[in-house]
Amino acid sequence: SILYEKGILQAGVTRGDGIQGDEITPNLKTIAGLPLKLKKPLDLEVRGEVYLSKKH
Repeated sequence: SILYEKGILQAGVTRGDGIQGDEITPNLKTIAGLPLKLKKPLDLEVRGEVYLSKKH
């Protein structure tokens, strides 16, 4: 999940094991396509799945 407050990226967390996840905000801030600030001052939570494969 990614949390925006007043349009500003505040936090990102993984779902982990369904009870406790990891705080990944610093990692998210390095993703070029992820806006740190929205065009409008919205309070919202974005949820989704990301699949990362390992290169052999």
